[in-house]
Amino acid sequence: MPLMIVGLILNSVAMLSVCSNDNVGGIFAGVMLFCWAVSVLGLVLVLAGRKVPGAIMVIVGSVAYVPLGLVAVFGAKKILVASKQTVETPA
Repeated sequence: MPLMIVGLILNSVAMLSVCSNDNVGGIFAGVMLFCWAVSVLGLVLVLAGRKVPGAIMVIVGSVAYVPLGLVAVFGAKKILVASKQTVETPA
């Protein structure tokens, strides 16, 4: 989870730098803001215990921030793999 949080912080820095630039079109800044919001909502879901849908939302929202977004994608992927192992472990 720490890797995903660091990735979302990096996405936030990238989003702020893009949105604060006057030369960037409004549509592009809006898409970046929407993707960031999806990622943050995914983090909230992961923290609330809904790990699989939250991690998927983080991955989808971080795609717009490649290459910085890959940090969050790798963190979310680790959560998905860990949750899959706990589900498939026979009781």
